[in-house]
Amino acid sequence: MAHDTYNAGQVGNQGPNAGKNSTQIMNTYNFTTLLDYDKLADEITQLKAYLRMQEDSDDNDILKGNLAKLGRAVEEKNDRTITERLKAGGTKLLQIAREISCPLIANLLTEIITSM
Repeated sequence: MAHDTYNAGQVGNQGPNAGKNSTQIMNTYNFTTLLDYDKLADEITQLKAYLRMQEDSDDNDILKGNLAKLGRAVEEKNDRTITERLKAGGTKLLQIAREISCPLIANLLTEIITSM
């Protein structure tokens, strides 16, 4: 019996009798940069200090909460949650990371954003 072989990047469904009713998509992300958890923790500390000096706003409060969750994920060395928290910070976090020289977070965010 012959088996079909499919090689593809991200797909929702592929192959004979593929249908939309049985599709489950899991989005995962593997960094091309090895994570330096200590450096990541240092940059999170820098970002938190920067945000403490900024004017209070809902956006900054959300970002602070996200950074707290990111910090916990780094302590736990949980790459999946680190990815989710970085993604949640989005372009706003990327902009700040670049502005205050947090190159590891800026590079990781750039990878995540360009892969979406």
